[in-house]
Amino acid sequence: MGARTEANLKAFADQTGIRPATGGKLDRLNTIQELALELIRLAELEKSGICGGDGAWYGCDPIEGVAREIHEATQRRDEPVPDTPIRPPWAS
Repeated sequence: MGARTEANLKAFADQTGIRPATGGKLDRLNTIQELALELIRLAELEKSGICGGDGAWYGCDPIEGVAREIHEATQRRDEPVPDTPIRPPWAS
């Protein structure tokens, strides 16, 4: 982006109090987004009949598995996450 656009965005954010997600929160939201896209892809495969070859999944249901992962990720979404990595004691 250009300097003027960035300055305008910063001024708008300052006026409205809007702050984009960063650090761990952003990572968690990206994970939810990726899982949601995977769920859509799996649903498209199932709608088209391309599952296990005869319109049915074999073994565990991948749609159910991804839906469970989305649920777990949304449960962790608002847990506090430090934006900086915690250094192990031996790294001091």
